[in-house]
Amino acid sequence: MIQSVSEIKVGLDFGHGIQPVGRLARRNTIIYFEYDSGFIDKGIEISPYRLPIQRGVIELPQRPFEGLAGVFSDSLPDGWGRLLFDRMMRTQGILPSDISSLDRLAHVGL
Repeated sequence: MIQSVSEIKVGLDFGHGIQPVGRLARRNTIIYFEYDSGFIDKGIEISPYRLPIQRGVIELPQRPFEGLAGVFSDSLPDGWGRLLFDRMMRTQGILPSDISSLDRLAHVGL
């Protein structure tokens, strides 16, 4: 049985270990992103349009990526992978409609 996720730490691996980028957090049905201050100092833009480099919390829109910015949504499985994940959840008595996009992102690669 999966646990609902309320926060995910985001990192990038440039070949020298994982560098903290920030964190995604969900409150009610809204997902927020906040950059790690050390990553802001590097000046790397992971998504200039939706996630401009700035301090503070950024509220992510519900559309078009189910509450995630595209840069994070791209890490989710496509249609076939989503179908398999949903089937696995149903075998555990969990309806796919009860799984948030943050839950899905947290379980990629497990």
